[in-house]
Amino acid sequence: MQDVDISHMQDSYKELQDKLKTSQKRTRGLLDIVLDTLDAKDIDTLCARVLKLLTQTMDATATLCYIHTHDGFYLRGTQSNIDLAGIPHHFPDKVACRQDCLCFNPHELSTQCFTVVSPDEAAVEPLTHKHNASPTTNTYSQDTTPDVVFLRDDKTGDITRLKACNVPPFSSFVSVPVWYGERVIALLLVGYSAVHTFDKSDLDYLNGIARYLSIQLIGAITAAQAQRENRLIATSSKLRESMLHAQEIGLSHVWKYANLAAKAIDTKLIFVCDEKSYCSLYVHSANHQGEPTLFSGASKTCKTPLPAAEFFAQSPHYPAFSFDCPCFSAALGIPKHVSISTFCAQDSLGAVLKDQAIVGTGALVDFGLLGSSRCMCIFVREENSARLDSADLNFLSRLAHDIHDTTTNDQRHACDQHIAQALQTGMTNELQQVEGITAQGIYSSATQTATIGGDFYDLIRLPKCRACVIMGDVSGKGVEAASVSAAVKTALRAYAWQGLMPAVQVRLLNRFLLSFSRVETFATLFIGIIDLQKGVITYCSAGHPPAMLIRASTGTIEQLNVQSGAVGAFSEMSYTDGTTELFEGDILVLYTDGTTEARAQDGSFFGEDGLMDALLRERSQGIQGLPQRLLDRLDAFTSQHLQDDVAIVGLRFDDVHVKVCRDCLLD
Repeated sequence: MQDVDISHMQDSYKELQDKLKTSQKRTRGLLDIVLDTLDAKDIDTLCARVLKLLTQTMDATATLCYIHTHDGFYLRGTQSNIDLAGIPHHFPDKVACRQDCLCFNPHELSTQCFTVVSPDEAAVEPLTHKHNASPTTNTYSQDTTPDVVFLRDDKTGDITRLKACNVPPFSSFVSVPVWYGERVIALLLVGYSAVHTFDKSDLDYLNGIARYLSIQLIGAITAAQAQRENRLIATSSKLRESMLHAQEIGLSHVWKYANLAAKAIDTKLIFVCDEKSYCSLYVHSANHQGEPTLFSGASKTCKTPLPAAEFFAQSPHYPAFSFDCPCFSAALGIPKHVSISTFCAQDSLGAVLKDQAIVGTGALVDFGLLGSSRCMCIFVREENSARLDSADLNFLSRLAHDIHDTTTNDQRHACDQHIAQALQTGMTNELQQVEGITAQGIYSSATQTATIGGDFYDLIRLPKCRACVIMGDVSGKGVEAASVSAAVKTALRAYAWQGLMPAVQVRLLNRFLLSFSRVETFATLFIGIIDLQKGVITYCSAGHPPAMLIRASTGTIEQLNVQSGAVGAFSEMSYTDGTTELFEGDILVLYTDGTTEARAQDGSFFGEDGLMDALLRERSQGIQGLPQRLLDRLDAFTSQHLQDDVAIVGLRFDDVHVKVCRDCLLD
C-alpha cells in the first residue's frame, strides 16, 4: 500500500514538474516573441518570427498564419518541420463557403480544436452537412477515397466530410482567431502530425499570443496597405505620363499598359478586342513577358473564336442586351464608356472563362469604344487567390479612364489637326511686296505636331505709298486659337483698307472679339501704318511686346514704348496711337512673347535685353535672314526646347520721303 502511494506521489510530482517546465518554456517563448517582434515593421518579418517561436514553444509540427481580407482568410506565413505541399492557401468566409471546404465565420469565430478521424469513426458518429443538409452516416462511411477526409470539431463532436486539399495536412490542429476590436484580422493554425489533445493551458497560452499579436499585426497590415496603395498610385502616374507622351494610343499600346497593370496587381491578363466581330482572347503569360498568344475557341472542342455578342452577353454588365448578330457596336446598346465588373468562377462570366480553361477570380475592364474598336481586358487570379480589393479596382479604374480619355483626346486632336490645316490654307502668314520696304518673317511652333497656332503676322500694301504691318498673338492653342487668329486677320485687313488709324482698328476689334469668342480668349497686337512719303509710322501696341527699331545712322536700338491694353479682355479698354519717324535703312523688328519668354535650361529668360543684344550682334549682316538668325540664337539659348510659339518679322525701309512711288502710279 505504501509503495502504491509513493508511486502515485512520484507520478504526481513528475506531472507537476512537466507542467512547470512547460509553463517556464511558454513564458520564455512569450518573452522571446515580444522581444523579437518589437522592431518588426512588415507582415512577413512579423509572421516569420512569431511562427518560428510558436512552433518551438508548442512543440508543434507546423504553425500557419492566415490574414483576413474581404472574402476570406489567405495564407501569409508558415513555419514547419515537414513538407507542406498542398496546404490550403485560402479559407473562405462561412457565408460564401462551399460544402467541401473548411471555412470560418469571421463574426462568430472562436478558438477551435479539430482532429482528423477515420471513415470508421465517422460512421458511428453524426456527420455535419454544410448548408443545413440532412445528416447521414451510411453514405460517407463507405467513402474511403484518399482525396476525402473527415474532420471532427473536438468541442461539439460534429464531423464534417471535406476534400483533403481543403484541409491542413495535420492529424490535429487548433485555429486561433486574432481579434482587433470587433473584427478578426488573422487566424493562427497550430498543427500536429500525430493526434494531439489540447488542454485549457494550451488554449489560454495561444489566446494570449493572439491578443499580443493583434496590436503588432494591425500596424503591419495598415502599413502594408498604405505602401501598396501608394505604389499603385505611383504606377498609375507613370502610365498616365507615358500615355501623354505617346503620339497616339492604339490597341498595341492598350496591351502594353494593361500588361504593366497586370504585373502591378499580380494577375494574368486576357486581352479582348472586336476584330472581325469576334472576341480574340489573348492569354497573358505567367511571367508577364512577351507578346500575347491567341487563346481561340469558345470551348475545348470549338475551333472558332467565341462570337463577341455571346461573350458580352455573359458579362454581368450586359445581362439585358440581346444581339441579333455576332457583330456588336454602340448601335446595339453596348456602353461606349468605361466600366469594371468583378467576377469569380461561380458567376456567368466566370463560367465563360472556365469553358476557355481559365478558372479564377478577377475583374473585367471595359475601355469602351476606342475609335472604331471595342476593347476589354480581363485580369485573372487563380481561384484560391485573394480577390481584387478596393486598391486594385481603383488602380484599374484609373487605368481604364486614362486610356479611354487619352484615346478620345487623340481622336479629337486628329480632328482638330484637319480643321487647323483647313484654316491654315486661309490664313498663311504673308508679307506682301511693298515698294520701298524689304520684309522678312518667320514662324516656329513650340511643338513639332502643331500645324497652326495663335501667332500671326501680315504686311498689307495700301494706296498712297502706305502699308500696314500686323503682328498678333491670340491666347490659347489649337483650333480655337487658330480660328480666332483667322477672324482677327480678316477683320484687320478690312479695317486697314478702310484707312482707319491703328487705335481705331484695335477698338473695333476689341468689340468684335468680346462678342465672337469666349471671355478668356484675348489677343495682343501690334498694328503699324507706315507712310513712306512722310517717313513716319503710326502704331498701336495693344498688350504686345514693344517693337524695336534699329537706327541705320547710329546703330542704336529704340523701343516703341507707347502701350495699351490687350484686345478682347475688357469692353471699356482705352487704346492710344504712337508715332515715330523713319529714315532710310532703319530696320523695324516685331516679335511675339515666345521670343522674350524663351527659357534656358537653368530657368533664365532670354528677355528684352537678350533680344537687344542679339540685334546688336546681327545688325551688321542686314535684313536678309535676320529672323532666322534670331531664331537660331533662341534655339541655342534654350537648347532647342522652346516652350511657346515664336513669330519674328523684320522690315527695312529702303525708300523714305519719296514723292511718288511706283505702286502709287499703278494704283
